[in-house]
Amino acid sequence: MQENYVIEWLRKFFKKPNLKEESLKPVLHFSLLWNLFEHTYFTDQKRLNPRSLKNLADLSHNHLSDSELDIMFKFFKRRYYSSGIFNSKYNDLGFYNNNQSDGEFCKATIKSENPSN
Repeated sequence: MQENYVIEWLRKFFKKPNLKEESLKPVLHFSLLWNLFEHTYFTDQKRLNPRSLKNLADLSHNHLSDSELDIMFKFFKRRYYSSGIFNSKYNDLGFYNNNQSDGEFCKATIKSENPSN
């Protein structure tokens, strides 16, 4: 396979013959990291369970500033909760499959204004 096969395919797919490889690097890096993340933290049931979430939180401890964590929290809050209602994306996470209290903890955290308190 040619080294730039994927980039050429993307250029054709998006009909952007002048698409620069440099502009694709963030997407390529994210894709690699996401695959590693899924492989490492998702369970056999293809769910991110509360224990895995705790492990992720432990890894980020002292590596992310409060402002970075706040940005991420607000992103997830907007993604899963709006107008006082949890949406189908939240339900698809499947937190209730193993333990209802885990799901309630996650809901309470997302609803809160300041989850670290």
